[in-house]
Amino acid sequence: MSELSARLGLYAAIDRAAAEDDGRLRLAGQVIPLYRRDVDADGDRRPANPDGTTGWAAHLDALLPGVEIPDLDQALAELADLAEVSELDQARRLKALWAAARVLPEVRNAGNLPSVAGLLRPLVQTARGDDSLVEDGPEHLSREVLDSDRFTTADPWADLTQVAVDRGLISARVAELVNVGCDAWVTLVPVKSATGVTIDPAARIISTITNFDLGAVTVATVKECVDPLNWPRCLPSFWCAMEPIAAPASAGPVRFVREVVGDCPQAWFNPYLRYAAKESPGEYVLQYDLAGPGNLALLSSVGVPPLVQDTRVEVDSGLIKISHRQRPGGPPGHLEADITTSKTIRFAEPLPTGAIALFACISGWADKTREMMTGCLGSAGSGLARGGGPDVKASPHDTDASAYESMTPEWEYSRVWCETMGRFIEGAVAKSVTADSLLQDLSLLAAAGAQAVIQQASKR
Repeated sequence: MSELSARLGLYAAIDRAAAEDDGRLRLAGQVIPLYRRDVDADGDRRPANPDGTTGWAAHLDALLPGVEIPDLDQALAELADLAEVSELDQARRLKALWAAARVLPEVRNAGNLPSVAGLLRPLVQTARGDDSLVEDGPEHLSREVLDSDRFTTADPWADLTQVAVDRGLISARVAELVNVGCDAWVTLVPVKSATGVTIDPAARIISTITNFDLGAVTVATVKECVDPLNWPRCLPSFWCAMEPIAAPASAGPVRFVREVVGDCPQAWFNPYLRYAAKESPGEYVLQYDLAGPGNLALLSSVGVPPLVQDTRVEVDSGLIKISHRQRPGGPPGHLEADITTSKTIRFAEPLPTGAIALFACISGWADKTREMMTGCLGSAGSGLARGGGPDVKASPHDTDASAYESMTPEWEYSRVWCETMGRFIEGAVAKSVTADSLLQDLSLLAAAGAQAVIQQASKR
């Protein structure tokens, strides 16, 4: 087992508790917004709710055959055994323990189980840089995480991480990663699958990191990081492999790859993707989606054995957009960038609707592209070295616009803007708009609307 499997076990334990007990369901809704789909305005469980979230853990055996998901005791024990924890995993561990401690009393009152303080020790070690300086830091951080009276909202992270950084309990990098959420930015949308069938819903996550300091990282290095063939070097714990597939000349500039992802070295999914890129002054965009039946037949025509798509993944598409410029006040050649990632994912039935988004987040798939980018490009570009050395695979792109336009654009931003506005209006008419949902929708509208305007303006 590993960090990812252990965290999946924690969330599965929360789900099982929410499925069995109404009180725990309400607690789950307080810390994981997607569980609010399962309760009505009075806080009572909605009966037979196909649009809900609860119950996804019971279907993991069908979705991930042969993958052992630990129970709560095993998950906590596995976390305790992991001595070296990356800052990406530290951030995810902090959030998982915070949620579990509020829904599962046995986590707060560990008994013979590993204490929350012990599980948070790697975070303090990273923040203070010397094991001799850890002292009682884990106990202090544990009290902050378990303080249910102090940090009570579903999005407490700005306050909690500021306190923790000020006291030397977590690093600034972990705080940054904690504050980039996943489930709060999920929109459930209908999309076309690789076979042309409308899939409803799929989970879409759009996030933008602005004014990201690239330091002396060159545009060429940025393009290497974005290339799917190099994703395993940036985040090898999730991308086990990206295997290039030879294509005939008729495929043009579109490239093909077999994506092997999961709890490496144990693969969970292995879909075939197609991707292409477009470059213009100050901007680089890569778009990808599942290879359809026609694509797989084309590839098989050049001597490749017949390729079979992983049907457990019905939608896997998105884009990475990097807008770069000279950093104001920085040395010549030092860049800053705005990095936008859009990820749309859908798994095969029988996951309930809300669980599609939740599993996309806690499995890591939905936000791993963003994390991969910040992991590779963070700390002045040292991520490539951390991911396995500078010998990245060369995969030069044809930067002609046709490389991008030969794929069908998803019009991600325009669609999200329309869907979010529709949901906002419906909620206002029904008088069910809360402060949290209002802020979330306004943020989505601002981000998606701005991108849609930019896209339309660029075509004039």
